[in-house]
Amino acid sequence: MRLHNLQFDSGWLFLLAGSALLWAAIVLPANQELAHLQDRLKIIQLDQEHISKRIDQYQTFFDLIANRDPELMHRIIRMQTNGDSKGDFVVFDPNAAKTPLQWLERRTARMPTVVKSPDQHSILENLTAGDQRLWVAGFGGLIVFIGLVQGYRQDH
Repeated sequence: MRLHNLQFDSGWLFLLAGSALLWAAIVLPANQELAHLQDRLKIIQLDQEHISKRIDQYQTFFDLIANRDPELMHRIIRMQTNGDSKGDFVVFDPNAAKTPLQWLERRTARMPTVVKSPDQHSILENLTAGDQRLWVAGFGGLIVFIGLVQGYRQDH
């Protein structure tokens, strides 16, 4: 019975290193793009929720105007005449809404969405960003090729 003589083949190191570089050139940019798109999706969902609430507010305002709600009508008259119909003293506020639509616009306004800047990326992520990604993939392919071509050397 003959035992096989197991010896180390350095070609496997080249294959593993080249495969790791190819993986990094393919997967890391895709993960970065996915994170970017998920952030954009969150912003779009927040905007959609805000617009939906705003539409509801405008619809409520329209319904109250159509039904001639006494409180809202009194508020609109006060806004349009800069005061009360009874002749009470009025302090004029130049920053106040001048029309009911301006008032509704300010009532439904929201603060702008702040997008955080991405955290610092690793050196490998920076190398696989943009056009450099092709160079990393090419170098990884070359290393895999060297690992495949390098044969096992038997020392007699």
